[in-house]
Amino acid sequence: MALQEVTWFHPALMDATVREGVAPVHAFMGAPTGTLLDHHAPGTDGLVIEGSKHWEYTYALRKSGLLQHAGARVLDAGCGQSAFTAYLAHRGVRVHGADVRLAAIARLRRHGVRASVGDLRALPYRDDTFDQVFCISVLEHTEDPLRCFDELWRVTGVGGTLSVTGDYAPCGLPARTVAAGRVMDHALLRRLVGPDAVTLDEPTNILEGLGFFPQMWPTVLPIYLRFRKETTSPPAHHGTGATPETPPLPQPRDPELRRHVALQCYRAARIYLSYDWLPEARALFAAAWRLDPHLVRARAWGLAVRLPFPLLRAARRARRALAPAAGVGA
Repeated sequence: MALQEVTWFHPALMDATVREGVAPVHAFMGAPTGTLLDHHAPGTDGLVIEGSKHWEYTYALRKSGLLQHAGARVLDAGCGQSAFTAYLAHRGVRVHGADVRLAAIARLRRHGVRASVGDLRALPYRDDTFDQVFCISVLEHTEDPLRCFDELWRVTGVGGTLSVTGDYAPCGLPARTVAAGRVMDHALLRRLVGPDAVTLDEPTNILEGLGFFPQMWPTVLPIYLRFRKETTSPPAHHGTGATPETPPLPQPRDPELRRHVALQCYRAARIYLSYDWLPEARALFAAAWRLDPHLVRARAWGLAVRLPFPLLRAARRARRALAPAAGVGA
């Protein structure tokens, strides 16, 4: 297994090339004029491009060179109702889609996609079937991402490529969210790439990508991985992927960036708190306070979440009861 590229999302990557790549897909799916690339794009036939997938699909397709190589056999694993998958079929690509949702499969079949009901843990295809396999923002949310990765690898042909994107939590930030469960972190990344791969450290500007996509969890950002299958040998995942000591959240030098990251941590902490995920809430209130000491509300909530849980819950109920009269948000 050869790791060819690891790229963490940065706002600078949303350049004119990405916009040009998305434009024909928007036209094909009938997206409203002026659809923003950081928001969901609905189509006229139930097709959709979710916010961050504007970049994830476009970047993965551009790197693959797929539209310049006729005849390639392609799989989009966990395709959902992706407009990109339907667009590839429209362009004459021999594209297959696999998803557990029957409605999504039926919709893509109407657009010429060879879609099948399939679980990522047991894909309904023979070994070495596809020249290129894509798994866009699905793998990290599964119960067993390593097993699913092995299945994706199994159906990728020798000499073919496997492109994976996902939600990534930088070091020092919680690796699970209320919205989507587990997300990718550096530990899972290390296990995916195997013991022989050279894994790049997180870039120094990684935190600049937080908060770019409004529908995305505040403390995660997209990551892109591309692998080349050189032999039929299965991937060699190793250990727990844990490093001896988890690096703390980096402290940006730019005051504006520090405040931006602090606000993303605070937003996520409030959501965690609303679902009683107290360890994550405590960690992010503390991170927000360290990043921006002027964010007094983060400090106040950070102290409040250290109260015994019954007392904290009673205080939150009392605050919500007083909110309509005092004009205070819950």
